[in-house]
Amino acid sequence: MDRIYEIIKIIIPVVITGFVTYWVTKYNRCPIDKIAISYNRIYYPLLQVIKSSEGKNYKLILEETKKRLQKYNKYASRTTIAACKLLEDNIDSKNAKNCLRLLEDDIYKYNSKFRRMLGYPEPMFIFMYKYLSSYNKALFTFYVSISICVLAIYAYGILEAFPAFTKILLYIIIIGFIILCISVYMIAYYNIKYTLQKLIKPKK
Repeated sequence: MDRIYEIIKIIIPVVITGFVTYWVTKYNRCPIDKIAISYNRIYYPLLQVIKSSEGKNYKLILEETKKRLQKYNKYASRTTIAACKLLEDNIDSKNAKNCLRLLEDDIYKYNSKFRRMLGYPEPMFIFMYKYLSSYNKALFTFYVSISICVLAIYAYGILEAFPAFTKILLYIIIIGFIILCISVYMIAYYNIKYTLQKLIKPKK
């Protein structure tokens, strides 16, 4: 147990540092003027279309998305372009609803991301989490569960002389590990689902 504890104690902080560094530096060199065009001309208007149609008018959302992507193609994410193409290919099939949800999640994701980068006021954290896409919720849960495990493991090492505390911390570590496994599964699930949806051919 002590050996496992020492290994985890070394590995997990390295993993967390890598993730934090990645997310902090990923977008720090993005030109703000281009982000502003992406937000103002593509993602914010499309978000309003989705909200006004309550996600039910598939063809309206598709046409508006295609129109904006054709005009501002170089300012759009590749995932948005791919999701739009997928919806177009499956608009009359049973898979249309799933394809629309994929496009909506992508638009929500970039709208929120670009909004933060441009300095617009953001809602409280609990509301931000509520409107995250399913994939981003799983990703967030993954990071939180890793943090919980790390803190609990360090606390376990510090309070090892107090059995009452270590027992509680051990339960926390186990619960955190279970949540971590679930979040990893969900991340893998959404990645596989997205990949499979890109391979689906429209039914004629």
